Amino acid sequence: MEVYISHINNPLSFYIQFVEDKNLIIQLEEELNESVVNTHHESGLDELRVGDLILAENAADSFYYRAVIKALKSGNSYEVEFIDYGNTAVVSSSKICGIQRKLLTFPRLSVHCFLSKVKTPDESWTDEATSYFLSKINGKPVTCKFTEQHGEQWEVDIICDGKSLSYDLQQRKGKTGLQNKAVHNWESMPKQIQVTNDNPQDGMSTDGLGDQREDCAAKIKSSSETHLAIPPQDLNSEQVERAEIMNISVGGEFYVQLVRNL
Repeated sequence: MEVYISHINNPLSFYIQFVEDKNLIIQLEEELNESVVNTHHESGLDELRVGDLILAENAADSFYYRAVIKALKSGNSYEVEFIDYGNTAVVSSSKICGIQRKLLTFPRLSVHCFLSKVKTPDESWTDEATSYFLSKINGKPVTCKFTEQHGEQWEVDIICDGKSLSYDLQQRKGKTGLQNKAVHNWESMPKQIQVTNDNPQDGMSTDGLGDQREDCAAKIKSSSETHLAIPPQDLNSEQVERAEIMNISVGGEFYVQLVRNL
């Protein structure tokens, strides 16, 4: 299936969005930001808990996006994950709003993935390896083949220009030892996709995302309570999807968005 990569930590942790979800994501973002304006940023929230679904402001563009509380931080702030993209940020309570129930009927728009055949225990990735990975998938839809689900993360292969990226990285890794170094300076990474070192980001990456904001990956069930579980997307082993990688972590996990959900 065709997907975009929406957020990358490294080849073992990234997020994809389905290309076919593009219009859905645009619609969703328009509706949720309109809802924030209409309520004058009033949160209407009681004490927040880990797992609560909310709207959180992205410092990079001052827009609000669907998010889930991942951790409680000092100074009346929270670590959140933007569920339709995969990246994280620390946000103050003043930048968090309640989410309307109708906005919970939309599925989650990102899928957490890692490349097949490249995952090993305690593996870290160098800037060189991650940069190469980015150079192959940056700013364009790619084909994503779903192999097997591991908890909330999918093992996938990314097909670029008719070639398996998993196989490509394996070959390069064996020749150059791309992964066997400590990860250090991430400032040299391409800016079109935000790359993280498993640390919360100050905001969402918007460069190069544009249409990537429109992917769909795991249905969110309506509930009368704010605290909701986010079910995984319905995927099957050996299923092949075009996807865009969204987020890759140093630990090797990544999220993808399926092209069909854009």
